[in-house]
Amino acid sequence: MPRQNRGLVSSRRAYRRWEGIGLMINRHHRRSTSVSSLSSTSTVGRFANGSSSPASCLETIVIDDVDVIDLTIDDETESPNLSEERSVASIRHNNETLHVGNLVEVWEKKVGDYEVDFLQIDRVIQSRDQQQKTWLQGIPFIRNRNMRGMLPNKPNEVCRIEHIVAGGLDPSPILMDVPLNKVGKVRSLIFTNALWPQFRSSELANTRRHAEYRPTPNDSTLVCRWKFKIYSIPQGRSKKPVEEVFETISVTEVDNPRHRVEDYHLSQQWRGGVTPGGAWAAGDTLPKSAEHVDITPRRRGQKYTVLDAFSGAGGLSRGAQSAGFKITHAIDKSDEETSVHDFIRYAEGQHIRVDILHLSPPCQYFSPAHTHPSIHDDENIFALYSCNALIDKVRPRIITVEQTFGLPMKRHEVYFHGFLNDFTQYGYSVRWKIVRLCTWGLAQDRRRLIMIAAAPGEKLPPFPKPTHSDVGGQDLKRYNTIKKAIAGLRPTDDLHDLARVKRFYPPKGRYDPNKLSRTITTGGADFVYFDGTRDFTLREFACLQGFPMNHEFIGGRTAVKRQIGNAFAPNTVKVLYQHIEKWLLKEDKKIEYQPALPDIVLLDDDLDSDSSHTSYQSSSSPEPEMMDLTEDVMIIDTEETHRSQASSRRVRSARSRIWDNEDDVDAVMIDLT
Repeated sequence: MPRQNRGLVSSRRAYRRWEGIGLMINRHHRRSTSVSSLSSTSTVGRFANGSSSPASCLETIVIDDVDVIDLTIDDETESPNLSEERSVASIRHNNETLHVGNLVEVWEKKVGDYEVDFLQIDRVIQSRDQQQKTWLQGIPFIRNRNMRGMLPNKPNEVCRIEHIVAGGLDPSPILMDVPLNKVGKVRSLIFTNALWPQFRSSELANTRRHAEYRPTPNDSTLVCRWKFKIYSIPQGRSKKPVEEVFETISVTEVDNPRHRVEDYHLSQQWRGGVTPGGAWAAGDTLPKSAEHVDITPRRRGQKYTVLDAFSGAGGLSRGAQSAGFKITHAIDKSDEETSVHDFIRYAEGQHIRVDILHLSPPCQYFSPAHTHPSIHDDENIFALYSCNALIDKVRPRIITVEQTFGLPMKRHEVYFHGFLNDFTQYGYSVRWKIVRLCTWGLAQDRRRLIMIAAAPGEKLPPFPKPTHSDVGGQDLKRYNTIKKAIAGLRPTDDLHDLARVKRFYPPKGRYDPNKLSRTITTGGADFVYFDGTRDFTLREFACLQGFPMNHEFIGGRTAVKRQIGNAFAPNTVKVLYQHIEKWLLKEDKKIEYQPALPDIVLLDDDLDSDSSHTSYQSSSSPEPEMMDLTEDVMIIDTEETHRSQASSRRVRSARSRIWDNEDDVDAVMIDLT
């Protein structure tokens, strides 16, 4: 078997045990992988066990009203007991010898609604009975053109399909069974991480054969640049998807050096390279002591940059800024901001690059609550597809998306698949899932489609782990609540006008404020204060949506309520973007800025001694009269401290800096011990 195939195919048993449930998926109880609709992360769900996720690293939202992933075996291909079968090294079929690692044509096999075109053999199985039945086990491949618009439609390009049990002991993909009578001939396959059209099938053919030879589609070399991963949890005999990923073949998976492109060159090819540590790099240069080490600190004031598209009330901008990012652009269709279309037109000819692009296009048309046509439907659809030009214009390293959980529904499949193609056509890997934002600290039971994409040459970040759960524990906080979110508000606070809020006589029904809020919508209808006597104020709505008290809104009450209801909650944005920053710093081999420490001055004052003077000590100048006090050293008067504290004090002082936006402020870091 070629070494490149050994890197992508491993010998596995045909069963998987799922941690926590003890579910056995064996060859008696599954059909050849009949995975139903793979675009099925589609609608609102619930935790599998009613509260917290059994798979600790994934938020397992179970999808209620979609097709399931069925892994049972068709009756006609059901195999004997494991004890009555054996693996063989190869088998003769159609005048060819089939080996482990070969890619073979298959027919009449489906992955959900998708016809499987090829199988990469992992095992060749024979029964020990007199009938000597033979079948293959392996990983399915589908032509890109049959992926329903999610991948670029290119000749002889294929995608590897990996279905994985989330949180299981074995992260290997589940294998598909194919009887020998549904197997065709062996095909040539290469893996590459290069961007199309490099190493395209016709190019490979011409490098090996006479230039006048033109292979037919049935004998051309196949090229794999993509993996489609489906993470799901067991639910009876079926599977429910919790996360899906289109990921490019990584450089480490390309064994043949001729077909491998280093990540650095991919990044250069796509966006002109990166600035490690962030494109916003004000301030001084790196300390000389850090110039020749593998991991270096960021420059002073260095930050990753963000373009916030469809910015609305600024929820993403506020949350990303609080996570330490620099917002360089915020664009939206309003009087105060430019639209995405206008931004692209005005920026024509300009070279604009950002580290992060965020997309939150209008989503009302795709919402499950949208049941009647609206005059804005076409505008919403157009906004979704305007993202393509924006990605091409700014070519970010990472893209984040927040959308209604209704977008991946079956009835919106054509739009969602086209939206995914906006990423994959440029070589962006992308992952998506429905997230309960309460697991990231929001005081609502709000579900949103969250997507993360990574540019060519960048590794795709995983989703952040939950920070909150229903019961807390295991480093998780308990869910935020209505009462916690609005605690501390005062009648004088902006947008918290209790005198003008609507009141109810008699009061409406009371409810427990020590629970999650309902999902806040743009209207907020039938959502009243927990004692039933009045409506929530706009500031209370903003607090429930994760906005800090100092966030200002522009417009009348109706406009502000709509902005709040549409916003990406800033406190959950902070969780997401802190996670992304850590990921990028790790990939860039950077750590946070670390200013050089000056000499330490210790002011010792022993009030119990006869001495009436203060003694000075320095690690670099042991004699007090020899110490040179420069502007980098500040002496702290501790007289007032001595009057109220214990008799002996040491005060350590050093010059440092803090930042508020772009303004540098000198500060003294004081440690009283």
